[in-house]
Amino acid sequence: MADERREFAIRIAEHLAEQLQEVCDCDACSVSHLVEDAICLYLKDRRRRNISQSLMVGYQSMNEFNKELAEEGVNSDQEMFDLYETQLECDDEDTDADS
Repeated sequence: MADERREFAIRIAEHLAEQLQEVCDCDACSVSHLVEDAICLYLKDRRRRNISQSLMVGYQSMNEFNKELAEEGVNSDQEMFDLYETQLECDDEDTDADS
């Protein structure tokens, strides 16, 4: 399948055009090729930033839920510890009564 191309006419500042041409001359590539590569890099970076932003929003929205889960786990652990301590006290009392 042939890679379709679309033509754009753009205007850029003269100093940028000169720098662009210098890079193309050094790299032995066309302005079109360099601009296309730059656009690809920009779009990838933009996509990456959007994903990062979405993840950040997601983590922030889960903050309260995660805090509730953590508190529930701590409370459950405390209940189990209290039950264990009570059982130990009962065992100690049974041992003392047998003596």
